[in-house]
Amino acid sequence: MVDTYIPILEIFFVVYASFIGHIYLCPHTINRLLYIMPDSEKCWVAGLQNTGTNLVDNLLKKGDTCDVLENRVNTEPTWKHRLLSESLLDPKEGIVDKTKTTNISILTRHPYCWAAGIQKAPYEFAPLASSFDKPVVIKNAGLTWKADSVGDAWNKYMQQALDFQTASKKRPEVNAAFVPYESLLDPTTGVRTLKEAFPNLSVVDVEKYRSVLEKPAKTHGKPRSLRDSRRAAETRCKEDLTDAQIETLRKTVDPNLAAQFKYGLGN
Repeated sequence: MVDTYIPILEIFFVVYASFIGHIYLCPHTINRLLYIMPDSEKCWVAGLQNTGTNLVDNLLKKGDTCDVLENRVNTEPTWKHRLLSESLLDPKEGIVDKTKTTNISILTRHPYCWAAGIQKAPYEFAPLASSFDKPVVIKNAGLTWKADSVGDAWNKYMQQALDFQTASKKRPEVNAAFVPYESLLDPTTGVRTLKEAFPNLSVVDVEKYRSVLEKPAKTHGKPRSLRDSRRAAETRCKEDLTDAQIETLRKTVDPNLAAQFKYGLGN
């Protein structure tokens, strides 16, 4: 049973300090103070295949303030590559628990590099046409979704992710944040990114982050070396794609949607 006592003096002190000491209080922290102080934290990592979900999962497990959700919770499948839907925010059938803050990391990656990644290791997208213009069907754990092309699959996932994050803001016990894959490839930037996204969690320090980053994030698929990952991010993986593939992605990826994540599709 969660303790619903609201520490008035603590709230007064923190709010007072925010004015006097200029301490920044993010909206999520204010929500936690004004509602219930959870007795522990819950984390779930989501994102398309080859977007860094395993890396973030490993980093969160190295911390000491977060229980990272595994494959299923309650009756709702929590496969991390699934399309995100509001049903996940249902306390009875989803992943939300009102006695804890549920921190949801939603990984993003430039559509060119993501497409290059699934060409290298298709997973549920196999068989994948090298032209990227064929319909794809993604299946796992009874969850199935379809797209008209590889670019359309990126559009569909990211649009639903945006809608999911918007819906999550109605629940003070949920903190859903987008985490760009590109920002995770440097220890200092990666630590800062995670701290800004999840200020209520105890994020690993730079040295621990580096030790995790320098190891393969997964034993399945075909993980790149850290050096190759950084090179690919800098060039938007154009060296790994043909001109025809890039042109197909330019035609099928929604440029306005990509721009919301600060991804450009031009030269």
